[in-house]
Amino acid sequence: MDVLDALLPETRLHVLRCVCGGAESLPAQSLRALLAVSKSWYSLSLSQEILPFARNLHCQLLTPANVCKRSGEVWPPGEPLQVHRTQDSQPLGDHDVLIRCLQICLHRRFQPALELYSQLEEAANLETWIRQLEEFRLQQFPQASGPGDAPPPSWCAAATVLPHGRLCVVGGGCYSYELINAQSNIKEVLWHQPNVYMFDLATQQWSRQDTTGSPPPAAHTYASAHTVLGSRWVFWCGGYYGQAYNTAYALDIETWEWRALRNGSTNSPTPRYFVASFEHLGALYAWGGRSSQDKYCNDLWRLDRSRAHQDIIHTDEVAATGSIPPPRFGSSLTNCDDRFAVLFGGGQWKTGGRFLSDSTTYSLNLNTHEWSRLQTTGLEPMPRLQHSAVNLGGNLVLIFGGYEASERRYLGHPHTAVLNARSLQWMQVDGGERLRIGVQVEVRGEDADVKVIGAVVDGPEKIPNSQHNGWHVKAPEEDTEQVPEKVPEEVPEQVGADVMLISESRLQVLPSRQRPRAPSQEDGEELPMPAADGASQRMDDSSFEQIQDVASWIQGQFPCGRAGMAVAEHKAGTRRFYVFGGARYVHQEWFSDVFEFSLEGNQ
Repeated sequence: MDVLDALLPETRLHVLRCVCGGAESLPAQSLRALLAVSKSWYSLSLSQEILPFARNLHCQLLTPANVCKRSGEVWPPGEPLQVHRTQDSQPLGDHDVLIRCLQICLHRRFQPALELYSQLEEAANLETWIRQLEEFRLQQFPQASGPGDAPPPSWCAAATVLPHGRLCVVGGGCYSYELINAQSNIKEVLWHQPNVYMFDLATQQWSRQDTTGSPPPAAHTYASAHTVLGSRWVFWCGGYYGQAYNTAYALDIETWEWRALRNGSTNSPTPRYFVASFEHLGALYAWGGRSSQDKYCNDLWRLDRSRAHQDIIHTDEVAATGSIPPPRFGSSLTNCDDRFAVLFGGGQWKTGGRFLSDSTTYSLNLNTHEWSRLQTTGLEPMPRLQHSAVNLGGNLVLIFGGYEASERRYLGHPHTAVLNARSLQWMQVDGGERLRIGVQVEVRGEDADVKVIGAVVDGPEKIPNSQHNGWHVKAPEEDTEQVPEKVPEEVPEQVGADVMLISESRLQVLPSRQRPRAPSQEDGEELPMPAADGASQRMDDSSFEQIQDVASWIQGQFPCGRAGMAVAEHKAGTRRFYVFGGARYVHQEWFSDVFEFSLEGNQ
């Protein structure tokens, strides 16, 4: 101990860096043991690069009193959302909306809807039938949003933290359906959110901020690149498949005036949305994205404020070199201490609804603009798009949320990943060996000669309040689930003769009378009806997951699986950030809740 205490502070910090570089899990137990030597060592752990390895990430829901979840098919959006139509269409009639509401609720096995359905069969006439439906929707999906003037549930919004503890939210939207002809055919339309909302972090109250000037056109602040440059919140590109942009607008966060920004360069990107973006040295960078012509991009662009006082910007394409990533959209590009940026996730939609994901990870040298494909170790996270990523310091990149397209499901706490960009190690964030989505398993039947190698494709986080908490195993050579076996959620090194750990990424599952089997109708239990896309999502699921694992690096109330969340850092380098909204777009569920993420001990 005396020898360790005798080291110079620079040497101690170097020792801590070495320990962090070789850590495989969070928090690093070897690091915690070293910090227990003395207060001087402990104080060094508070530095930006060391603290994430030694502390837990705490999550807290800040809007428990607000109605923060909506279904676009159960209650169609209205003001202040504004519809953007790309062709002639009209809203569904009141009766059609109610009928569609009931259909969706029944399809999603919403228990109050199932009880209502039996009552509707006894309705004396159409007026009684409609009245009961109206009362059901008012009761189950109230319009009141709670304290303050809260924004409507939406995804792909932008958020930033302003001085005096205020979280500001702009843009985003949701989708709904409208009629396009007399044959009752319907199409999807975007409802964009044009207003500015403020959330007071001290009082936890929402308010609407009035603005002046020339606001951006429809959906310009949807899925856009954005950052605060000086006193201006700049929005660049953005849009959706019906309308994309390559222009820029700015919102003055002191006068709350919108201004259109004129490009002083003749060089500008093609219109695109869902770009990956970050700020570096007072400039906004954007990579990739999808254009309105369903073309995907892999070029890198830079927006400089240039003559900001004259509302003039300058955009130019950055001549990148090295192993340039393939075109994709819905990726994340995370700035790590202005030295390099980490690109993760995204992909391309193909004809027929198939999604071609790119799970490789790249880094961009911010000095030379050279791309490198990273050869990472550890258990790689699932491919995803429209996720969120934050730099925690210490070369740690936190990746959470998003949509996993191959199985059509939204990712929550069990799929959170952290990359140590120094050692290129994917860190473990839970309490030990746990069966995870994507882990290879070996399932054996009663006959010893029958053996199927497959992968876990579903887990109990899908239905947190259900009794059907098992893990589904899928054979990789077939598109259908062939092995409806169940294995325990917790997987120690050996559990009797049921489950044996072969390696960190492979398990052997043996038959056992003690292992719970899949429930059936003969058990007298109701089986959840799968949604149309094959992923069972309950309408009465909570909007967050309460983390019960005391050994997990993440603690508290974590947002449920969703995509398109807006993330705002409290202040660069403080290791505290906020998350707003998001959606389960496939399931037509939109959120407007606010979560605070912070590393313990960073006060």
